[in-house]
Amino acid sequence: MAKYYILGIGGSGALALESLVHLCATGIVGDNELIIKIIDPDETNENVQRTQRTIQNYIKVRNEMKEGCSEFFKTNIIYKGVWNPNKGDNYNLEHGISYVQLNKEDNVKYKFLTNLLFSEEKRKEKLDKGYKGNPMIGTIFMKDFEEDDIFNEMISEPSLKLFVFGSLFGGTGAAGLPVMGKALKTKLSNSSKKSYIGSCIFLPYFNVKKPSEKEDTKLNELKINLKPDSDNFLPAIKFAIPFYLDKAENKENGYDSIYFLGCPDSFENSQIEFAMGGSDQKNKSHYLNLFAASSFLDFIQNEDNSANNKDTSIFATSVEKTEIKLNYKNLPLGFQELKNKRIESFYVTSLFYLKYFLNEGKNTPASMTWFNHESKGLHLDDSFFNNTFTDNLKTFFEKYLIWFGQISNNVIKLEMFNTEFYINEKDILNIDKFSDDKIGSYLIWKDNPKPGFFKKKPLIQDLNDKFNTVTDGINTNGYNEFQKFLDILYKGSLSFIQKNYKN
Repeated sequence: MAKYYILGIGGSGALALESLVHLCATGIVGDNELIIKIIDPDETNENVQRTQRTIQNYIKVRNEMKEGCSEFFKTNIIYKGVWNPNKGDNYNLEHGISYVQLNKEDNVKYKFLTNLLFSEEKRKEKLDKGYKGNPMIGTIFMKDFEEDDIFNEMISEPSLKLFVFGSLFGGTGAAGLPVMGKALKTKLSNSSKKSYIGSCIFLPYFNVKKPSEKEDTKLNELKINLKPDSDNFLPAIKFAIPFYLDKAENKENGYDSIYFLGCPDSFENSQIEFAMGGSDQKNKSHYLNLFAASSFLDFIQNEDNSANNKDTSIFATSVEKTEIKLNYKNLPLGFQELKNKRIESFYVTSLFYLKYFLNEGKNTPASMTWFNHESKGLHLDDSFFNNTFTDNLKTFFEKYLIWFGQISNNVIKLEMFNTEFYINEKDILNIDKFSDDKIGSYLIWKDNPKPGFFKKKPLIQDLNDKFNTVTDGINTNGYNEFQKFLDILYKGSLSFIQKNYKN
């Protein structure tokens, strides 16, 4: 088992973390330990809050089990919370640069320069909702990351392994990305300690609508002058990218590997509602968030090559498409080569659990020998439906299906699964109206999706037969009832996929 520190900076960084946690639940990330920290001055940002809830939900499910849990939820996640670069709600740029001290005679020239770059309104504006596409302000505050406990924890590692997610076109991510890797690399190099540091950097993949006249009036009344402006996204990255490329020699940018992700078509077509942050910032998951999580998989698989290279390894991901949608073939190669079909297994398990197990299983459990039989099953009863594990697992499966529903219904659609259970307008599930026989309908995209990706059209409850079949083969040595339960779900769903999968 290897230990990796993961930092998600800003809104895009948080959404990438959310996708990574879902991959951890499927078992793809393996028997590793991830120590996760979010960096955002806007802790009330709904994208940050949603990711936090997903992480905490994952941990609750896993904590019910002992060492050696099922392939599902196999990765151990330790969550370290949110680091806020600012020092309180009323913190502003003048506080960050000690503007008052610039009145001293030796510092007057810096005061003149500051006044030239920033108006008084911008210097005094509160930064509790982030840096709003102004990374040159945010970078001033990111230097204080060295005072956070996790920074000291990382530099105390004999061999640090770190991966950072963030965007280059916003405010918080663009402010933190050039600081994090460089600060840690320098500190560790000075102490002769080894490190392996990577980053996934988002290029523009959405734009923000201009505020309406009513919104603009309200912002002016609140004296808010810093506003995200999509017109600045592309010019900003044109100035920022050379830092990472020009300083790739001898890894002067602080990173062993950098993965650039972007989607020009999505940037042109995807407009999200204007929001100044907080609970109003509710960006739905995008296929690039899933791609970002996959870059971490590539990072851990290519450690020997990238860590030993003299210069930073640079990667860029693009896709070929003829329509405004993607399919399974467009996913990074690592997903397509997975022989154990973990993403598919977790998908069918989620549907079975939510639609069949919690309903028919509770009311007519006779067919579920794997669950209730004294000698041929787990010998569980109705009390199992009233414990925190069952509730937490239900919540996570719902999050997983909503996450894929968002990815499948974004402007650039990723058609992997049938997501008719997802109501896009309300961002909720309606499992009851999902027809059982549709579990195999175009589950994984093919040239002709009508037959589905299965050889036939099985029903969701057909999974139950597989669970009954695999029960005898589960590991019972030292496992508690929750581990055994998940182990059966994993092995049964995998057997179900392998039997019906159309290669």
